[in-house]
Amino acid sequence: MNKLKILLLGGDGFLGKGLQREFTARGVSFTSLDMKDVDLTDPDSVGQIALTMTEYSHVVHLASIVGIEVFNSEPEYGAAVNAQIYKNFIKALNLAYDFM
Repeated sequence: MNKLKILLLGGDGFLGKGLQREFTARGVSFTSLDMKDVDLTDPDSVGQIALTMTEYSHVVHLASIVGIEVFNSEPEYGAAVNAQIYKNFIKALNLAYDFM
């Protein structure tokens, strides 16, 4: 019996979909969250993410804004959004697991 329970952030992207197939094939318990489930760019969502994280043995963070169109047309915007996503993820980790 597999004891892994994984929270997959950004599971609807290219890598996330591949991981979902792999987890399913291996019988790994997982939950996939994407922008339709929680807005990782919103600092107010940090508490919700932190509470959710504590229910899992592992967290895989793949959430980001991607696409060459975004980075060609608005590189500063794309970089700022991704930076905010990671900043909120780190805050959620700190809240969930009291790292700092």
